[in-house]
Amino acid sequence: MTNKKQIKSFPKYRIHKASGRAFIWWRKKRHYLGAANSPDSIEAYNQFVAEIARTRGLYNPEHEPTNNVADPTHGVTVGFLMATYLTRIQSEVTPKEFENIKYSLRPLRKLHESTAVDKFGPKALKQVRQDMINGGLARRVINQRVGRIKRMFKFGVAEEIVPATVLHALQSVDGLREGRTEAPDYEPIKPVSDEQIELLTPFLSNVVATMLKIQRLTGARPAEICRMRAKEIDMSGDVWIYAPYLHKTRWKGKDRVIPIGPQAQAMLQPFLTRSPETYFFTPQESCTWHRENRTPDQPPRKTKIYPSELRQREKRKKRRRPNQRLRAYFTTNSYDRAIVRAIERAQKVGLNIEHFSPNQARHARATEIRRLHGIEAAQVTLGHAKCDVTQVYAARDLEKATQIARESG
Repeated sequence: MTNKKQIKSFPKYRIHKASGRAFIWWRKKRHYLGAANSPDSIEAYNQFVAEIARTRGLYNPEHEPTNNVADPTHGVTVGFLMATYLTRIQSEVTPKEFENIKYSLRPLRKLHESTAVDKFGPKALKQVRQDMINGGLARRVINQRVGRIKRMFKFGVAEEIVPATVLHALQSVDGLREGRTEAPDYEPIKPVSDEQIELLTPFLSNVVATMLKIQRLTGARPAEICRMRAKEIDMSGDVWIYAPYLHKTRWKGKDRVIPIGPQAQAMLQPFLTRSPETYFFTPQESCTWHRENRTPDQPPRKTKIYPSELRQREKRKKRRRPNQRLRAYFTTNSYDRAIVRAIERAQKVGLNIEHFSPNQARHARATEIRRLHGIEAAQVTLGHAKCDVTQVYAARDLEKATQIARESG
């Protein structure tokens, strides 16, 4: 057994942004590996790590292979695989899916970031899944996130940084079945009523209220509403055509077309004065509206206001006025949070408004179209490739079935 000091972790795969090259920092020196995220640089990194592990006594020399060819997957950790995977797919998937992938990998990073990829097996994957169950996630959400983890290891096999036997073993882990797991199965999402939207409107900023009403009238996805711009809307006809460049099925090579009728057109008129490149709905405008319409929660103070307090107030105003940390558009999460907080404010004053998500406005539009024009019309409006997907969004109207039963049942 060697007497050399063992190391606890390997150097990280880093990227030099100025030159676009990959490198690692080892022994107070920068070692360049080649073009960032290229197969050659990844292979060079794996060989470098394997050589470090061999020469620093991480392995027993009695069990070392007789040949001098290093295994390219030896020494590669799950953390390195996650970093490589996220860097590669960031430009290939939609922002929403990229965010879902990061959420899926969080328990994996917490439990097995330093685990070698060739040591990650079905029991480790079940441990990650159990952590999701303990977090209270729904059964379907857990199955989706475990599927994303498996796709990440499939990517690793294609890049030759994960042994194929690891992916084959992980495929043996079946999804959670209904009624046979502790993970809950929540009820299907129901459409929100127009009365609930009207009650909530006074508690929403003008921007968020317009977003919610346009989504109710068009049936668009939340991300499509958040990223709406004039450059992507054809206004030549009496019905405008909104064709977002980024949408959920773009990676499949499909187009997304959203008709905008007269009512939604009237709501968008105030936003058409800005540049075609600018997003219609910005968080800055929403924050400004809330500050101008802010109501004090406590009665005015009776004690003296000291100069130090006034100085602190001025400093806080200067820090928050530019809103530099806010994005140029709403994300689906910030859009959802704005509605949740408005519902909480409405409930404080005694209004009976149940919590709902922006996607339930899409469900309401799908149900309305299905009742008036059939399932095929709802499928086209929602942008679904199959009718069975539309069944999830468009609640079945029992009026016709009730009438048939009344006449001939």
